[in-house]
Amino acid sequence: MLHAALLLLAALLCAPAAAQDAPATDEATDESDDPKAREAKKQGPQSFEVKFDEHLMLPSDVTLQGLLAYETLTFTVPRSWELPSDPVLELNFEHSPQLLGDRSSLTVRVNDHAITSIELNRKNAVGGTARVTIPRELLDDYNKLTVLVTQHVTEECEDPFDPSLWSRVNKSSLIRFAYNPKPITEELLDYPFPLYDPLSYGPAELTLVSADDELAPAAIEALGVIGLSLGRIAGYHTLNVREPVATLAKAETNALVVGTPEDNRIVEKLVSQRNLNAGEGLIAVLPHPDDPSLAVLVVTGKDEAGLMKAAHALAGHDRYPVLAGKVAKVRLSESDDPPPSRRTPKPAPPDDVFTLEDLGIPDQTVRGFYSPPIRVPLQMEGDSKPRLDGARLELHYGYGAQLDTRLSTLEVRMNGVVLHSVALNDEDGEQSAKLTVELPQAVLEARSEVEVIFHLFPVDFDPCRRVSDRMIWGTLFDSSEFNIRRDHYAMMPDLGLLQHDLWPFTLREGKGETDIILSDAPDRYEAAAALQIAAEMGRLSTEASPRLAVRTAASGLGTDHAILLVTDAPHGAYGALESGGALSLTGTDDRLLKGDGEGELQQAAVDSDYGSIEELLHPTAADKAILVMRGADSEDLLGMVRGLKDVRGLISLAADPDQQTNNLAVFGQIGPPRTLSVGDRQQVGTIPLASRVEQGLRKSWWLIGLMVLLAALLLAAIGRLWASGKGGRA
Repeated sequence: MLHAALLLLAALLCAPAAAQDAPATDEATDESDDPKAREAKKQGPQSFEVKFDEHLMLPSDVTLQGLLAYETLTFTVPRSWELPSDPVLELNFEHSPQLLGDRSSLTVRVNDHAITSIELNRKNAVGGTARVTIPRELLDDYNKLTVLVTQHVTEECEDPFDPSLWSRVNKSSLIRFAYNPKPITEELLDYPFPLYDPLSYGPAELTLVSADDELAPAAIEALGVIGLSLGRIAGYHTLNVREPVATLAKAETNALVVGTPEDNRIVEKLVSQRNLNAGEGLIAVLPHPDDPSLAVLVVTGKDEAGLMKAAHALAGHDRYPVLAGKVAKVRLSESDDPPPSRRTPKPAPPDDVFTLEDLGIPDQTVRGFYSPPIRVPLQMEGDSKPRLDGARLELHYGYGAQLDTRLSTLEVRMNGVVLHSVALNDEDGEQSAKLTVELPQAVLEARSEVEVIFHLFPVDFDPCRRVSDRMIWGTLFDSSEFNIRRDHYAMMPDLGLLQHDLWPFTLREGKGETDIILSDAPDRYEAAAALQIAAEMGRLSTEASPRLAVRTAASGLGTDHAILLVTDAPHGAYGALESGGALSLTGTDDRLLKGDGEGELQQAAVDSDYGSIEELLHPTAADKAILVMRGADSEDLLGMVRGLKDVRGLISLAADPDQQTNNLAVFGQIGPPRTLSVGDRQQVGTIPLASRVEQGLRKSWWLIGLMVLLAALLLAAIGRLWASGKGGRA
């Protein structure tokens, strides 16, 4: 009841747009960086190519095998697009030259409506291209694109497993759209649209706008709250923070304006605060003054307390739906919980036993001769160490009748290694079959992938009689259960462990708070970098109440995990680490690098600056870590922070895929970063006694044999003594 009352009170206190003064416009003298592009955008339709590999997440070409095969992809039409003409599908394909053109064809369907059929003949066996217009009236928000092939190599008696029955749809295919951007008419009730459109392609893009180069501490803190929330909302789309600008006219994406009028002069040009009292906040969503298809989100307050209320009200999971109108006043905001995580699939929970449902993976059914593998990503904590013989997977599955029980099987792989297979041997099919698969410690890693493959063959197959393979199926149920007993320890520092959801800075329940610490007086570029990293940590986290603080270095280092964003500006926390000798690479004019051994140093004067990432253990909290991200300047720092979204790039920070030990990466002006292992590492976390014994016995297996041999000799000696003693008494 109290929770409902708070929601109602917040709704009543949100002033509608009509109650506020009309928003002001930006100065007319501001000019865009690219006025020609803005003018062209106003004059005619824009174009966008939806690429199969980049936007439809197609990692490789799709091979269609057998007599009849198909592949279905999903594409969207963004909410902000108005289509003046029909989009065009450019489908690139190739196929077996053995196919009979008069009997083989490729059909394209959109939302179950056929839009074209193409003969598969020798002319288009290599480099085939089909350009097909998609009628606009067939399109919805989410759309199914199905490519279906019928393939024949003989006139009769065909083997559906003939290897020459194949076609391939290239991942270079695309859909070309022409569109007119719709003007912004939405209000706060539609938030997070238009800042984030779930139907859009690529990351949600946002530009931070601040007239003053230096941002106030309260604005920095508010950006952390907003960034964490936006990261949760954007999910797999991610949020891409563009280079910050000083005027709205230079913002080429949706814009974010944060701060009080005293800290950010642009605020007073957009909204009036005459009706605000001390401690009250204000949220507004407005059209961009130079481009009405872009939105400007303003988060402000009468003072710092009001600003934080506005930030929490916008970012909270149970409050932003009650905000209405283009401008809303906020007087009350108490909860700090962000919106629920949209991450799919989710990382493994801390419990030893969890199901596919806990990972956000639903029941999945496959059909046909060439059914694709069902993939189950498994992401554990960076310090997870599965125990010896302590991991297994119990599969819950079913399959249909009419299968050839001699040939049909279920196969389980992990990280490309086949672990087990079982026959599908019930002629009537099964609805609740179970299979337990041991997961070897040598194969199971913190980042793993399980593949479940149904090999399906129909009963009484006759190559001279047409047989549909749609009636043979297999299902993996979301009740399938992992049981992974694991210890938690790691040798630190180790940059390679960042690939596991930025571990150990991951926002997990019960693991403490992570601080993002900027310089003593951060500029707009540092603020944009903080917004970027907060959004990424929000996207990765799945806990209901992740703890993230974004602040300046004025309050010191603290005792939690910390990510330091460093430039040439004064940075108290970085300076303390530098003067205390905690850093391997210092930021003085003469670069100083500490070696592995005590007292070993290398020193050199360089003629150009560069960036670096160094991980080290907290000097006063042994179980905490510090990540120092130092840019050559503020602009480079933002680019380095964006790199934290690239898992492949994070993996490259490791010295070796098997021994991820590097703790320092240096970014030059050209080429990839150079990674180094400097300084001493130490164990973080505890290895239980039982695990120590298991590991010792595993490494010293010969010792077990020796002990068995000695025990046997000892027993034999005892036996002889007993026998001789018994004989003497006789």
